[in-house]
Amino acid sequence: MSVDRALVPLLREVNDLKRVRAAGIEGTLAARAFRRTWARLVAGDSPATVALRETALAVAAARLGGIDRAMLTRAGLDDDSATAVLRNGFDAVAGPVDPILAVTLRDHLGEHEPAAAEPPAFVHDLERQPRAGATRPGHPRLVLEPPESHADHCFVTAVSAVLVGPSYGADPAGPFLAGLCHHFHNAVLPDSGFAGRCCWATIWTRSSGP
Repeated sequence: MSVDRALVPLLREVNDLKRVRAAGIEGTLAARAFRRTWARLVAGDSPATVALRETALAVAAARLGGIDRAMLTRAGLDDDSATAVLRNGFDAVAGPVDPILAVTLRDHLGEHEPAAAEPPAFVHDLERQPRAGATRPGHPRLVLEPPESHADHCFVTAVSAVLVGPSYGADPAGPFLAGLCHHFHNAVLPDSGFAGRCCWATIWTRSSGP
């Protein structure tokens, strides 16, 4: 089974959250969401709830950018009006999303902002660690400017995994967590692209033993 090609434009817009910024927000929208996600997970929120809530917010942000519930509330909108704006932004781009998943995601846009919590230290390390850019054996890397961080990359991967999950019969929580975690090692290992992956494989093999 393959992913519905109609999802591709939305996935590209979600991917752009790695580069979108807003005044008053530290880092990109994706990095902020990565911090918020891990903060809620270590605070004890259900992984399924976090996966659905953050995916819903990311889809809405594909159209609204940094216009979120907190900003709308500061601008004077009441709770119902803020929810309506978020859902309108979601509806503008969510047409290709699996219908059952789309209804569930849309419902999560009505939730209040969760209480602030501090993410683990490795989250900040991943946000400071830039991605290597495009690399392949025997060729110089293609450097992207501005560089994306591993926090950016992991969050967008996690959200994308939820959105394509129905094509594979996957529940949201598992793919979402896998996306968040798949670059844990880069909290300590600088990203050197293909060479770095070879280095990490060697370290892993030696540490695992026979």
